[in-house]
Amino acid sequence: MLLISVLIPLGLTWHCKSRHLNEEGIEACLVRTDFIGHDKNLRAAIGWHIDYDRKLRETSCCALQPRVDVLKKRGDIAALKDEVVKRVDLLETNSSAGAPTRAELRRDNPCYGALMDLYHDIHYAMRR
Repeated sequence: MLLISVLIPLGLTWHCKSRHLNEEGIEACLVRTDFIGHDKNLRAAIGWHIDYDRKLRETSCCALQPRVDVLKKRGDIAALKDEVVKRVDLLETNSSAGAPTRAELRRDNPCYGALMDLYHDIHYAMRR
């Protein structure tokens, strides 16, 4: 019982932390999901919001606003959502390893996980 109570939270924490990209990982993610005609300003915004989420998780400072609140203030949130969806679609389409499920992609691909987290935050911000 003790083994289960220690290993399961440890495994969940490991998968959660594996989704958080450092600056080099964010740039590699964006390069891998660049497409012809992508908006450079929206690409930079996506990178900034992914990095902002990382900073929120790594700081104990309460002065930082939740990412959803920051997203709510954007005037171009619909365009940002479209850009994120295109990048997610590219990752889903280009994953040829036996057509993994979205859950497997999220678990195994930190870029996909970060983009999906951002997508969900954008979706939530649009509804608020």
